[in-house]
Amino acid sequence: MTDEINDLKIFLMSGTANTFAITNFMSKEKANSLHKHFQLNSINQLAKKICKIAKVDGFIIITEADNKKNDYKWIFHNSDGSPAEMCGNAARCIGHLTFKSHIADQKHSFESIAGEISVIVDNEDKVTVGMPAIKDISSKQTFKFKNIIYEFNYLDTGVPHCVIKIDNFSNLQSYKELATHLRMACPERPRGSNISFYSSSSDTVIECASFERGVEDFTQACGTGAVAAAYCFSQEVNKHIIEVNMPGGRVFVDFSGVNPYLIGPVKYDSTLFIEDIKALWMNSFTD
Repeated sequence: MTDEINDLKIFLMSGTANTFAITNFMSKEKANSLHKHFQLNSINQLAKKICKIAKVDGFIIITEADNKKNDYKWIFHNSDGSPAEMCGNAARCIGHLTFKSHIADQKHSFESIAGEISVIVDNEDKVTVGMPAIKDISSKQTFKFKNIIYEFNYLDTGVPHCVIKIDNFSNLQSYKELATHLRMACPERPRGSNISFYSSSSDTVIECASFERGVEDFTQACGTGAVAAAYCFSQEVNKHIIEVNMPGGRVFVDFSGVNPYLIGPVKYDSTLFIEDIKALWMNSFTD
């Protein structure tokens, strides 16, 4: 374990400005004991601290798959330490990293809480992720807030989303208070839902932004939110491929197959080595 820790590298990557710290421990024993080196009680705490140190949205450990037909498994936590079922932007990042690191082939699959995820790597500008099948669709739900009734669609794209269509994004921040209340409005979802807003500029293009649980604010990009909003819009226009423009960049969602495909770029921001991590760990904060 000591030798592996001394060789520890954390890759800082982003997918449409959604940022992640990713490390590779292709052994469950090493992955589960990683937090002990840093004298923490759980990987949740480790994730929260790494995210704060690296200023990223999520922390991912790549480890052995339970089912050997898959190439690996991810242990994925949000910046608040909570586990995440799925994230399309993160999936593109680890898909490219594992291919580049010779852990997996150009076409491969990995395990997540949301199920088996497929990946096709073309290059850094195009990584395709086979997203989970959309489920629990409930259209035209209503929510009353400050005496105004809002209509939304509920669906699970790997993460539960409430999707609301708006006229434009010039006043997006005015919906923040609504999103804060709506995200906990579904009693069958004790951890709450993400809230995604979208508007259309043509019959194949939308703008989208998501208010994400665990962050409690609008984020630069949300892959599952892009899929959720694109699905709702595709039902209106009867189109298979939707371009989704988020604050952090552009992705495409393809509904021509059984499951939706999320297609977009990845970026390598920097790499932290053990010396960097130790210095940041000691000097950043002590809680």
